[in-house]
Amino acid sequence: MVGCSLIAVCLVSITNRSGPDGAVGRIVALSGEVHVQGQGIPAVAAVRGDYLHEGDIVETGSEGNVRLLMRDKSVLALPSKSRLEIAAYQVHAEARQRQARLKVLAGRLWALVSQALHPDARYEVTSGTAVAGVRGTELVFDVADSGQAAVTVISGVVDLAAAGAHETLGERERGRIGGTGAIAIGSTSASGIETLRDDVRDEQALDEAKAEQRLAALRKKKGANEAAVKGPAIEPEQGARDAPGTGSATFEDAPVDAGDVNGDSGSPTADL
Repeated sequence: MVGCSLIAVCLVSITNRSGPDGAVGRIVALSGEVHVQGQGIPAVAAVRGDYLHEGDIVETGSEGNVRLLMRDKSVLALPSKSRLEIAAYQVHAEARQRQARLKVLAGRLWALVSQALHPDARYEVTSGTAVAGVRGTELVFDVADSGQAAVTVISGVVDLAAAGAHETLGERERGRIGGTGAIAIGSTSASGIETLRDDVRDEQALDEAKAEQRLAALRKKKGANEAAVKGPAIEPEQGARDAPGTGSATFEDAPVDAGDVNGDSGSPTADL
């Protein structure tokens, strides 16, 4: 009887991975070794198109890289040797409200977070030593093997808290949390930001023309004219580079590469 119950749980898990019911995100691109572990379920190899739920842990291997498109149109990326827990992700699109909490268990997370207009909206990226409150921005969150964390703000504003200390970080600022919980603030250059982006996402930048083509195709598909389509949830200059996080698409609309799941055809992209 116990064996049958375990099989049933596993079958439910597999079914949930292939359908959008209750999902908060989707794997839209990956390369190398990537695994997803659900609550109470052993880790399984991920494939493009898998849906993600609250409580899932996404992990990349030594050559792994994965791109996630979340229900609020935020885009997340994990390079190799990284682990991310989707602790909470509640989105209410009509009210532009959400309550999201991501925990970086190891490695590095790149996040392009869409804006939420509701005053009570909350988006947190955490580790064992730090909490970053994100206000619709682009950032990189690092967790070293020692457990110490660092947050680099590429654009926007992040409220960083650790062991009672609190700092507000702006564009190109980096906050490092020491062993005592103190926050040391530094800065990085424009070239340093570009290097960081490339290291984390391991892909070529999307050009503006391709981004506009994607949005035009979506408008035509939905039968909407230009004036009826809402603007991007992020600033235009970010949208030109990161089209997957903009426009009227939802993560259910994202086409998924049907080719080799862990192919070596190049860097992952998330075309909407």
